[in-house]
Amino acid sequence: MQGKKNYQEKLFANFQLSERVPKDNFY
Repeated sequence: MQGKKNYQEKLFANFQLSERVPKDNFY
């Protein structure tokens, strides 16, 4: 299922971004 793989990769990228950026600066 390619769609599910892309979804998981997008989630992972968003998770790394949110980890790197403080919650106050995350809009």
